[in-house]
Amino acid sequence: MENLGTDTKITYTFKNQSEKKVTVIGGASYKLLKDNKAVDKGGVPIKDYLDLEPGQDYTDIKIFSILEPGSYTINVDWNNTIVSAEFVQN
Repeated sequence: MENLGTDTKITYTFKNQSEKKVTVIGGASYKLLKDNKAVDKGGVPIKDYLDLEPGQDYTDIKIFSILEPGSYTINVDWNNTIVSAEFVQN
């Protein structure tokens, strides 16, 4: 998480930790929670499909504008894998 003036930039990375190539179809979806209540959700499109070789990763960003102060959790779901991070916006 990085503050950029009035914007908050969330960077997330998915890494293929298997020993096989993984093909992912479609984009990621996200849900932003503030104090455990959903305040924003949507999708982060990528190209139609993406092949990740073993050890290869994919990084993307989502930018939120003018978040109110509080405790947040971001959940990003991509190909049935969910990454989650907590942060505090001052």
